[in-house]
Amino acid sequence: MPKQVDYPRASMKNCFGLADAVNDLGSECSAAMAADKLGKQHTSGAYKALVGAAVKYGLITNKKGQLAVTQLYRDIRLAYNEAEAEKETQKAFLKPPLFSDIFARFENKPLPVSHFEKLLIREFEVPDNFASRVGGYFLEGAKQCGILGDGNVLSRDNDAANEIIENGNDDDEQQADSPPEKPKAGPSHEISHPAEEEGKFSVRIKGPGMDSLIVVNEEEDLYIVKAMLKKVEKRLAIDDEEWGDD
Repeated sequence: MPKQVDYPRASMKNCFGLADAVNDLGSECSAAMAADKLGKQHTSGAYKALVGAAVKYGLITNKKGQLAVTQLYRDIRLAYNEAEAEKETQKAFLKPPLFSDIFARFENKPLPVSHFEKLLIREFEVPDNFASRVGGYFLEGAKQCGILGDGNVLSRDNDAANEIIENGNDDDEQQADSPPEKPKAGPSHEISHPAEEEGKFSVRIKGPGMDSLIVVNEEEDLYIVKAMLKKVEKRLAIDDEEWGDD
């Protein structure tokens, strides 16, 4: 039998709408009551898909047609600030197994948006007739919860697109063998020699709060380099403003 892919059949935004309706009805109600509040037919296939998706996102439970909001939903809605709400929303977004698998595959890397639909069909076994919609749900939800950043980079860090590679910090042995570098006044970047990783191009960006080595295997890796340089540019702009105030 073909592998069954567990994916939501509704957007996270619409699922929040359903969970909000359930919450407004006392945090627990029948599926029919929630449908009525939303102006939907509780027997329709679209509504059943919405309920199933909200369960997959972990926003509600469905026990024999009785819906109830979850603790995760409450953590999101009762968050003290936007950062906390975003962090909890990311948990909900990554609960569907398919979305979690996609994130694991492309974490801290650019998502190939140009052929994302084909990738879902070929590598994640999403049916052809659902791939476009599922891809749309993923991209919309990823943007909503701050996982999809500049350059289409996927990361839990809201500013991940600007500091996406942390592997350079794990390269302690290589740095320990290197001669001490003369301290510099501000952030700097340098093109490393291919000897750092045999047969590959690499870029090292080092400065206050960052020390990353980016190995460039393909064109998409350049998005990461550009994102890192953008962070340096912002830092320099801040430094210029601080000097100007003096």
